[in-house]
Amino acid sequence: MITIESKESRRIVGRLESGAHLVDDLLAIAKKYDIHTGNVQAIGYLSSAQLVVYDAEASCHGEVEEVGMSHVISLNGNLSALEGETILHLQALLLETSGKKSEVRAGRLRNGVVMEIEFVMDTVDDFRLIRSTVEGDLYPWLQIMPSDAVQESKDTGRTEYFAGRMANRSRYNMPDYDLQADDRLNHPRLGICTVMSVPDDNHATIRLENGRVVDLHLGLFDLEPTEDNAKGAQVYNVLMRKRS
Repeated sequence: MITIESKESRRIVGRLESGAHLVDDLLAIAKKYDIHTGNVQAIGYLSSAQLVVYDAEASCHGEVEEVGMSHVISLNGNLSALEGETILHLQALLLETSGKKSEVRAGRLRNGVVMEIEFVMDTVDDFRLIRSTVEGDLYPWLQIMPSDAVQESKDTGRTEYFAGRMANRSRYNMPDYDLQADDRLNHPRLGICTVMSVPDDNHATIRLENGRVVDLHLGLFDLEPTEDNAKGAQVYNVLMRKRS
């Protein structure tokens, strides 16, 4: 499970005119407004579309299916990062009206030519979702990276919030501190956090001031011991690692 609460968001509302290429134009809008992570919803009409349906047995998407003129009943998706590039993942429910009778078509929308589309794009500005390239054709979310970590660190192969399946930090010098349960962490974004457990040298489970419990991957940070203590527990400043 990967969860985090976002507190920084914007809403972009717009309309795509006839002849626009749906996916390409939505990605261009995301670039224009510097959007890297967010949700997209749209309704309208397409003159043509390309759909693929996921084959669970083969663990991959099938061949691209061409769809004619369609009424967009539902179009939902999200923006995230794959290998450093922002991508748009869209799932569509279409009513194809180009044949003698209407037919419902559904799947992942690869692209479509617009007749008229109205959309809403809700952003997530304090975190970025990063997808895996080793999980087959679905490319699931692998990491949630704080936006300031993306800006301050080139080590985007690590994440602050992640439970399992993360490389250890053997390439770093191991720390000389001994992090223990009940120690406090002074995090630049999360405030004062309490350590609940330290299952290994690479992870700590912490409780935030609002009571939420998250996993902290220590490979992204340095912990600086302070002279403060709380009921005998050590207090550390959390410093973002910077790589040359």
